[in-house]
Amino acid sequence: MQQQELNSIPIDIGVSRLLDWLISRHHCTKEWPEKIAIVRQKINDAIQDMPQNDTLAKILVEASPLNYYHCMKIVDVLKETEADSKNIFGMYGSRRMKDWQEIIKLYQKDNLHLAECASILSRTVIYEIPGLKRLSTKLEQGQTECLKKESSCKKQAQDYRDKFFQSCKQLSLTFDSLDGKKSNERKIPTVNFIGFQLVNQMTHKLPEIFDNISRKSKLVQPALSFYRNFLKVTSTGLTEIQIGNCLGLLNTVIEKGNVTTYEWKNGEPPLKIEPPELNYSFTDEDNEDEVVLEVNAIDFGDIITDASQANAGDIQLETGEIDWGGVDEGVVEIDFSIDDGVELDASGIVLEEDGVVGGVAKNEDALSILENVATRNEFIDDLYELQGFLSQRIDETKNEKNNDMMFSDNDDSIRIDNMEDLLVQINQVLSIFSEMATKQYLLIRESKHYITRLAETLLQNLKLANKLDYMAEQCSQKYVQQAEEIKQINPKVLLLTKQSRQLQTEVSKDISKKYNNRNVFITGGV
Repeated sequence: MQQQELNSIPIDIGVSRLLDWLISRHHCTKEWPEKIAIVRQKINDAIQDMPQNDTLAKILVEASPLNYYHCMKIVDVLKETEADSKNIFGMYGSRRMKDWQEIIKLYQKDNLHLAECASILSRTVIYEIPGLKRLSTKLEQGQTECLKKESSCKKQAQDYRDKFFQSCKQLSLTFDSLDGKKSNERKIPTVNFIGFQLVNQMTHKLPEIFDNISRKSKLVQPALSFYRNFLKVTSTGLTEIQIGNCLGLLNTVIEKGNVTTYEWKNGEPPLKIEPPELNYSFTDEDNEDEVVLEVNAIDFGDIITDASQANAGDIQLETGEIDWGGVDEGVVEIDFSIDDGVELDASGIVLEEDGVVGGVAKNEDALSILENVATRNEFIDDLYELQGFLSQRIDETKNEKNNDMMFSDNDDSIRIDNMEDLLVQINQVLSIFSEMATKQYLLIRESKHYITRLAETLLQNLKLANKLDYMAEQCSQKYVQQAEEIKQINPKVLLLTKQSRQLQTEVSKDISKKYNNRNVFITGGV
């Protein structure tokens, strides 16, 4: 092959094998790292004494790291700045110029500049630039995850906050300190403050709920009468008293309302009510007041609490004649004088109370029917019994023939449409007991520990919401931080890419000179 044809064949060198290629072709030696360390030390010393020049400053800033080709540019600038020190022989007397010229000579010896540039080029192209790009991609993915997590945290925080306000709305609780739109403007109430609100609402709302139940219970009077008439006709073994006592607690609420348990048991209102004490004490920290639940504050209905209100004239004592067993009906004088010799020992006489001393309602008897747990459960059982009867009766009536229909000739019979309406009325009364507010208020009244537990449960939603708000804020800050890092990385990638291309071009030219200006292509670069 002729030399001309050989020169036309380009030289392709992979950037990852560039340094090995230079050593294998004996352009560089394997000892180049030890030699280049001496050159780097001289460069560091020479940089300490540099003239004030914008071009030099720009070269030093862009050089990362400083290599042979940067040193050549520095020498070119020093030829202008140190021109005064040039003698008639073309030699420079400036110490700065001598130092940099010595550095150039050391670089050119054994082609140290090619070995160093090949090492820098391969390291930059293979490791640094891909590493920065991967880091940038990872940060961008992190930004996407931060946006998703921030949105998710905000949504979950709002859900917990809505759950808290929904529960508070059902319990009629209001908090002015939670009106702020920003999370940092919201003041989380304490357990004591929520306990204060719960007790206050229970004291006011529970009597209203009981009054509503009493009013709706009056609408089921026809169903109760129908049930008793049904028992009267179908159950021959029951007496009038037993039928009259059927669903007696429900009948009492219908006729008299939510009276005391005492009145339901004894048939007459008490002269005095001594309700049990409930020491539910919570502090209103905003107003620095203290609220104490008092059962006396609850309206139990029309109850006679003063003996002066009882009409004693309505009470008449009837006396009958006593059969004395053959004793003469003549006037008999009885000597009521006490013999001084006879002593009466009254220490053995014990007066037993029957639980109703002087018409005073105490303890559980002082509570209203719906407030007392036992009577309230019995009242609900009566409603369920009446509900079951009407449901069964409706099914039977729909399946009966007209000539076999029970109570068809009875004035007390009820049409199926009316029975369905009465069943709806009963279900409405039962639904009040199933409402969340009613259940909570009844449990609040029974236990202070439940109040504390309920307040902590409500506050847990707010605490979780605030924690999620904090996490969302952290995600937002992390997003901004990652954006700043990306903003710093991208210029570095561009600068390294530019420097690598320049270095790749310069190395290709130097290698080409060694091979009679053959075309040299460094593949795998940028």
